[in-house]
Amino acid sequence: MINKDPMKELASQLRCPSGDQAEAIADNMSTSNQAMIQEAISALTLEDKSIILEIGFGSGKHIAQLLDIAPDIKYHGIEISEAMLNLAICHNQSVVDSGRAHFAKVDGSGLIPYSDNYFTHIFSVNTLYFWPDMEFSLREIHRTLQDGGQLALTFVEKEFGSKLPFTQHGFSLYTDDEIAEHLYQIGFEAIQSMTYTDDTTSKDGTPVKRTFLTVYAVKSEHD
Repeated sequence: MINKDPMKELASQLRCPSGDQAEAIADNMSTSNQAMIQEAISALTLEDKSIILEIGFGSGKHIAQLLDIAPDIKYHGIEISEAMLNLAICHNQSVVDSGRAHFAKVDGSGLIPYSDNYFTHIFSVNTLYFWPDMEFSLREIHRTLQDGGQLALTFVEKEFGSKLPFTQHGFSLYTDDEIAEHLYQIGFEAIQSMTYTDDTTSKDGTPVKRTFLTVYAVKSEHD
């Protein structure tokens, strides 16, 4: 009999929820990430005609509230988990049917299956730990953003994250300065970092005071 490491299993599910645990993992993430999702969205200046991409939408329970910000917002989401894709479509069937929300499964390489200069805003919460090539992923974001387009990346602070038992398995943790330097090298500008703390329950069920970051950047209009 093989003894599976529960923290390694949890880390794998957080990266790509699947199987019988997927919906429970999705509900846990939706609850525990709520403040992080709100801060990421709040960092963006959303208005009529905004075309948004979210990288890693999970169960997608937050999308209806996002679309309520303005009547003509269009939302696109990409996700590596088939289970999350199906859940998000189920939770947002009316806006999928109306054409305001579009969901797609991707391979996790960082490739964004959209044309250049497509989006006005891109955001992602708690996914960059799993990006296999940070520079390639950020270049894809840069490519698909319109000039002047806004990016918000929200993630747990490196020192805090390194103390969590499940992050020892396949997580790459970053400081805001490390992400900002990548963004600067690629050609983003107006880079800002915001630090937040909240009381939440860790993915392994432990109550924690969490420190998380949002790094905001704008694609230069002079590239």
